[in-house]
Amino acid sequence: MLPVLRPCTVGDGVERLSVAQQKVLCSWGKSAVESGRVSFFVPASGVASRLVQPLVHLDRHRKKTGLTIQEIFSKKKHPFSEVQFFLTHLPDYALSLPLETHLLPRGHTLSNCLSRRDYDTLLDVLLDPKGLNIPNVPKGLFPFHRYPTVIKNAFEEHLTEISTFGKKQTIHFTVSQKHLSSFRKEARRVVEFYFRRGIRLDVRFSVQDPATNTIALEENGDVVRNADGTPFLRPGGHGALLPNLEKTKGDLVWIRNVDNVPVSFFQAEALRWRLVLTGRLLELQKEALVRFQNPKTPTSVRRALARPWRVCGVVPNSGDPGGGPFWVGGKTESKQIVEASQISLGQKALLKKATHFNPVDMVVSLRDFSGVAHDLASYVDEKTAFVSQKPYQGRTIRVLEHPGLWNGAMAHWNTVFVEIPKKMFHPVKTLSDLLKKGHFLLR
Repeated sequence: MLPVLRPCTVGDGVERLSVAQQKVLCSWGKSAVESGRVSFFVPASGVASRLVQPLVHLDRHRKKTGLTIQEIFSKKKHPFSEVQFFLTHLPDYALSLPLETHLLPRGHTLSNCLSRRDYDTLLDVLLDPKGLNIPNVPKGLFPFHRYPTVIKNAFEEHLTEISTFGKKQTIHFTVSQKHLSSFRKEARRVVEFYFRRGIRLDVRFSVQDPATNTIALEENGDVVRNADGTPFLRPGGHGALLPNLEKTKGDLVWIRNVDNVPVSFFQAEALRWRLVLTGRLLELQKEALVRFQNPKTPTSVRRALARPWRVCGVVPNSGDPGGGPFWVGGKTESKQIVEASQISLGQKALLKKATHFNPVDMVVSLRDFSGVAHDLASYVDEKTAFVSQKPYQGRTIRVLEHPGLWNGAMAHWNTVFVEIPKKMFHPVKTLSDLLKKGHFLLR
């Protein structure tokens, strides 16, 4: 467990920028974008299995009991209220349009299934490998947003958003080898769309190195094995993507989660804040360079200034799950993004005192003062590797994960937290999140 001291708060680890500061920093960030220094990095290798897990659980329950879904829903108490909401509100989801195209060849329509409360047919098509097969759809390609004439997945929405940064932008996605061809096909379509409008999007992909895969354990401690008896190896979490980030050879790089992307109506404000935070990083580096070049600056301080830098946007906390900004002890106090699982039971009270949350919206500098790329592995706290629980073939297994990309993998970076508006945070952790403000235009 980390020696967590206290949460970072405004005035004690979290900066709150004035309107005047925002204006100046925004102009600096814009200049960096126009000069081609800024690119984007989006981890997108995960599938939508966690998002649609409640549907999978309902499917198993109906097969086990022999009940129809309507019979299950008719009971006064059942554990599938989230799924009931989703199925009864399907017409509002972007998913409803591809669902309709799979229903028609089977002699059904969405409206007819809903009027008959034939939820079983809907679930069959949603989960069937020959239907939509949504548990195996990459989260980046999952239908997110429904516009009046089109639907967009999260991948396309990221490209839509960065297209507003300028006429030539670079974005890098990490994807699984299994879905690489699907992402490339989608990229060709979207890139062509914007090319015809005078915008050049350089979309790049990489896959996680299989050498970073880790073992998993059953609940009884046995090693999880494949059918042939060999150990089952799985990707070791987003922390294993640090080499992918380094290999982008970027200068100033924005890191974001694939699901935290809103409909176009909300994207202009996000653009402004990303320019502001980029400007703040440039300001910090300029100040650090002056101190670094001062011969009176102690060697230990110069070494610290020469580390990688990052500016992380943090939003006011309203009970969202995930990590947040904390002061952590050690040889010297440092600011880090800490997950709840990294805090000991005796310090859990600190979580209640936390005022801000990490939405994973940060700009990082991957080069030193002379423009040479950092060796990012040198700044990882290897002691922060952790064990998490994941669903696997209908059961829960324990998996070993590398230090988190923005947690232990960046533990020894120079970190600055800046408060950004809550409306910058639009996560999709459950299906109902897709009908919340930020993702839903038709309400």
